[in-house]
Amino acid sequence: MSKHGFNPFASRNRNTNVKWYEAELESFYLFVQKQPLLSAKQEYQFGRALQMWTKIEESRINLQRQRNSSEKTSNEELAKFNSYTVAQLEQLYKCAMIAKYKLVNSNLKLVLAVVSRYRSTSIPNSELIAEGTRGLSKAALRFDHTRGFRFSTYATWYVHQAVNEYVRWKKHPAKMPSKYLLLQRKVKQFTTDHKAATGHPPSLQEIATALGQTHFDIMKVLSMQMYPQLLGTPMKVLDAHKGGKERSYEELLPSVYKPPLAQSGRKDLRLDMEKLMSTNLNDVERDILRLRLGLDDGRVKPIKEVGRRFKISWKQVRSVEKAALLKLMMSEEISDFVDSYHNS
Repeated sequence: MSKHGFNPFASRNRNTNVKWYEAELESFYLFVQKQPLLSAKQEYQFGRALQMWTKIEESRINLQRQRNSSEKTSNEELAKFNSYTVAQLEQLYKCAMIAKYKLVNSNLKLVLAVVSRYRSTSIPNSELIAEGTRGLSKAALRFDHTRGFRFSTYATWYVHQAVNEYVRWKKHPAKMPSKYLLLQRKVKQFTTDHKAATGHPPSLQEIATALGQTHFDIMKVLSMQMYPQLLGTPMKVLDAHKGGKERSYEELLPSVYKPPLAQSGRKDLRLDMEKLMSTNLNDVERDILRLRLGLDDGRVKPIKEVGRRFKISWKQVRSVEKAALLKLMMSEEISDFVDSYHNS
C-alpha cells in the first residue's frame, strides 16, 4: 500500500492474486470514507489543470510525428514548442497529477455505488472496484470543465463502461464486438417480453423492426448465441472408463474431423445441400463452400489449400465462406432443409 493509502492507479493484471485485493478492501473502504467531496469551483480548477497538460501531451505526439522518428521528444523541445520553460513544464505536470489524484479519490464513492449493482455476478468486488477506478481515472483525463457539469455526472458513464467491459470479458473469453454484445442483450430482452405478452416467440422481422436493426444484423447476433468453450474445459459428466475423472472437450474429439454431411453418407442430404447452394450462391461461393465442407470427396480442404486453388489469400477465402454461410442462413429454403435433415 502506498503512503496515501490504497493506490487506485496500480498496474492492471488479469491474473492478480484476488486474496491480496480482499485483504486491502477494508483499508480501501476506510480510505474512501476519509476523502472529502470537492466543490464545483475545485473541480473546475482541477479539470483545467488536466486539460492544459493533455494539450501538452498532444503537442508531444504531434512533434514526434512531424520528425517521423522513434526518438522521444525531450522536455526542452516540448517546453520551447509550448512557450514554457522546463521548470514551468514540470510544475504543470505536478499540478495535473495532483488534480487527477484529487478528482479520482474524491469520487471513489461513485465507484462503490456502481459496483454495488453487480453483486449478483460471481466476480469479486475487489476486481470490479479496480476496473471502476480505472474508468474513473480515464474520465478524469477527459473531463471537460467548460461544459458546467459536475465531475460525478461526467464520470458515471466511464465507470459503468469499464465495469461492464470487464464483466463481459469474464463471461466471454473469446472476443466479440461490444456492439453485438449489447444488441444480443436487447434481442434477449425483447424476446422474453414478447413471449410473455403474446405466448409465442417473435419472428426475425419483428425483432428487427422493434430494435431498428437490419435482418442481417439480427441473424448475425443470433448466430453468436452459442457461448464459446475452450478445448481444455473439463466436461461436467464423469467418465467411468477414466477412473471417474473428468474429460476435456479436446479428449472427446476424433483425431480426423469429418463434417456431418460427409460422415453420414446420406446422398439425399448432399443433393439437398447442393440444391440449396445452387439457388442462393454464386459459382465462386458454391465452389469454396463445397471444398471447405468436403462435399466432393468427404475430405475437408484446409483454408490455405483452397486459397492456392483459387489463387487468393486465405483471408479472402474466410470472407467468402462467411458470406456464403450467412446467405444460406437467411434464405427461405433453409427451414425446409433443416426439417428434412432432422426428420430423416
